[in-house]
Amino acid sequence: MTLLVESLDNYIEQEEVGEIPQQSGFVIDDDRKADWAIRKIASYQQKIEEVQQLAEERNKLIERWLVGETAEAQRQIEFFERLLQPYVEGRLAGGKTKTLKLPSGSAQLQKAAVQFLSAGKKVDRKDAKLLEWARQSAPEHIKVEETVDWSNVKKTLIPEENGRVLTADGEVLEFMSAWRPPDGIKVTPAKLPQEGASDE
Repeated sequence: MTLLVESLDNYIEQEEVGEIPQQSGFVIDDDRKADWAIRKIASYQQKIEEVQQLAEERNKLIERWLVGETAEAQRQIEFFERLLQPYVEGRLAGGKTKTLKLPSGSAQLQKAAVQFLSAGKKVDRKDAKLLEWARQSAPEHIKVEETVDWSNVKKTLIPEENGRVLTADGEVLEFMSAWRPPDGIKVTPAKLPQEGASDE
């Protein structure tokens, strides 16, 4: 069915537009050709949506596969580390070194770090209860991140044709330049009927 639709579309294009345009030399000079161009844009936009959907579906499958394979490999690593640890502890007992070197690699004894939990989750710097406590009891440990309100600042700047950027006071910002890309066109095609959809 898809091949028949493509064949029909190709026939209609040749009848309506004439010679199929190349990258250069073709000119849109009437509404019929403009409408044809919009249909072409619509079909390519639909293709983008289809390939994005396919990629998203495949990425989900790949992500599930990756999680499963990684989890299984991590389980095996932890199993062999548990088997290895008593032997390494025994070999290094009483010595100064914490590392056992072998032909295939080394095994190092490591002191486990204390894990801090809040509501069963590992505490991090964005934890709301930790932040609330630190504001009251340890304000010297609160970090304040400075950022520029760029959306409002750029409204006050004056871009010049030569690329210089001026402040409202006329100060030249030497660390910044401005460039305006060429104006373009935004095409919003009418929705194409779904393949296989009935006209009822």
